Amino acid sequence: MRRSDIIKVVCGVIVAALGSAAIDGCAHPPFVAPTGSGAPAPDAASAWTEALSACRSLKSLSSELRISGRVANQKLRATVFAGVTADEQIRLEMPAPFGRPVFVLAGTNDRSTLVTRDNHVLIARADQIIEALTGLPFGPRALLAVLSGCGSVVDSTFRDARRYDTVLAVDTSAGHVFLRQTNARWRVIAADVQDLMVAYERRDDEWPRQLRISSAPSRTPSMDLSVSQGQIEPNANIAASAFTLTAPAGATEITIQDLRAAGPLGERRE
Repeated sequence: MRRSDIIKVVCGVIVAALGSAAIDGCAHPPFVAPTGSGAPAPDAASAWTEALSACRSLKSLSSELRISGRVANQKLRATVFAGVTADEQIRLEMPAPFGRPVFVLAGTNDRSTLVTRDNHVLIARADQIIEALTGLPFGPRALLAVLSGCGSVVDSTFRDARRYDTVLAVDTSAGHVFLRQTNARWRVIAADVQDLMVAYERRDDEWPRQLRISSAPSRTPSMDLSVSQGQIEPNANIAASAFTLTAPAGATEITIQDLRAAGPLGERRE
């Protein structure tokens, strides 16, 4: 089988599991970053510390992700079970309606293994595999920060901040994070992460149940995803075996370049 045919099989399995139902919108509108010079925010450093207080003690997170939206021109709908740790470990599993999962990704950011239902295997960095599959340029630590509602990695450095009415725009070493005070507590409401705006819909929960990830019009691939989180377990006791995956006997190897060349979830047509 030609390598291009292998890639079509891999991506075809994923797209088939996602389905072709039209997705006309996301759960809430995308966050629009404030513009202008803003006003001084002398309380911003303490607000930043308060907003990230829960994040700083977070070592791991597991959750069920229900994803819908669009990457490039591809409409997406998927359920993915995720487990990530601050030590750069990751496991992503996309179940199929019947039989083996559509794919399983497990390992560390430096070395992860992707195995598909059709017995194809890819060994590469986790952030590269995730980017090739979805267009999201996130490794395990970035995913932990995004899914937990921290927006930015927790060890990023506070630089400066400006106030825009009720919103504090905080400049950090990892990007811009936007805070708002809710119920007398500062919370992250959005973050500019690697050219993507991640917005949170928060209620009374410590951890966000709804996220929206959107891109600027000039970004390639363009992206507008809504993510609903369920079964959220902060500091979950994830077994070490969950982060280990062995390629099955007789698996066909592909490369990260092959997977990326197919476009996000196989969007490219030949």
